[in-house]
Amino acid sequence: MVRVWLAGLVVLGACSFDASGFGRAPGPTTTEATGTGTDATTGGLTTTAASTTMPTGDDSGTATTLDLTITGDSSSSSGSSSSSSGDPSTGTSTSTGFDPGTGTSTSTSGSDSSGDTAGSSTTDGSSSSGGSSSSGSTGEAASCIDGAQNGLESDIDCGGPDCPACADGGQCGGGGDCVSLHCELGVCAAAACDDGLANGDESDIDCGGPICVGCVVGMVCAVDDDCASGICGPKLCVATACENFKQDGQETGIDCGGGCPACVDPVINEVDYDQDLADDREFVELVNPGPSPIALAGLQLVLVDGATKAPYATIELGPAGVLMPGGFLVVRAPGLVVAPGALTLDFGLPLDNIQNGAPDGVAVVHALQPALCDALSYEGSIVDANIPPLGLVALVEGQASPALDEGIGATSLIRLPDGLDTDDALSDWMTSGTPTPGAPNVP
Repeated sequence: MVRVWLAGLVVLGACSFDASGFGRAPGPTTTEATGTGTDATTGGLTTTAASTTMPTGDDSGTATTLDLTITGDSSSSSGSSSSSSGDPSTGTSTSTGFDPGTGTSTSTSGSDSSGDTAGSSTTDGSSSSGGSSSSGSTGEAASCIDGAQNGLESDIDCGGPDCPACADGGQCGGGGDCVSLHCELGVCAAAACDDGLANGDESDIDCGGPICVGCVVGMVCAVDDDCASGICGPKLCVATACENFKQDGQETGIDCGGGCPACVDPVINEVDYDQDLADDREFVELVNPGPSPIALAGLQLVLVDGATKAPYATIELGPAGVLMPGGFLVVRAPGLVVAPGALTLDFGLPLDNIQNGAPDGVAVVHALQPALCDALSYEGSIVDANIPPLGLVALVEGQASPALDEGIGATSLIRLPDGLDTDDALSDWMTSGTPTPGAPNVP
């Protein structure tokens, strides 16, 4: 058996300067190094010590000791290296070493005169500084871009709650781990038209898109081709073009006219024109009484002065969009609270937008056709209003109504039930003690 010991000592000196920039010479510095080895013959432990003394003029130094032991049977080799350094001016010393048996390097710092302790670190995955520790390389947090399957990933850099879904063929624990939403036997599978999922290019479960069959009425669609009927409404497949909320074919309005049900116009449903003190809660409510949406573009709300028989205000209704069947549109004093779901448009003034009558009137006009859609004359009859582009029109339907808003308490003029229009104001209009802007009328 052959044993070789190699010990070396390297001493590196560093200069220290005082405040004036000149070197200080506190005296010689001695550094000791110790090497150990095992005697292959006796099995005993052998220690070798070496020391060096720095020349006068150096006040700090670093000593490195290298011990190497080679066994004759070449079955193992071991070695360790260490280095130490000190700073007499602060009273701090540092030493480092490497142990190939454990693959660990260490660094330790001594205490200065104040008793503070520096940190220590090791490359085996832990470190400490100032008494605290944090995870190192072996405890690294999972990442979706590190090329490894870790953390909560179901496959490399994919799946789980944090990373993108996995492509077909990736490992999975459930459909949420897969782009296709289809996890079969732990593997992401391609979307199919019979997997019971709305995935791939499908618009609903196993239907729609370029591959699967068309969806039936009531299922989700994006385009007409997604539907078995060939007609997609705003979101769902419908049976006929009269239900797709579009004006197409021979229709004269949205889903009305030209073979579809006759078109209807919005009707004036409630008017509150007078309040106790300041008239700051005024509104005119319109309702869609028909089964089809009403596109409000081109429609106007016209307020008529009974003294001049001419409009004193015209409000374009188009910006409100489309009034759905049974839906409400409230033209209101700014800030007036209306029921949820109602469309709204604001008057231009905070108060005194609607005249209080004796008589005055309100009308809904289709300016593009042109046509008078609905009208109400209150606190008297206006039978010869001059409304461009209609010319002279009557704002009284059938017999005039005696109903009025006296501004005492909460009152308004209403149709009851909502949207009732028999073309006779006497039958259709009454006074309510509970104004309901944007909601169904009550007595």
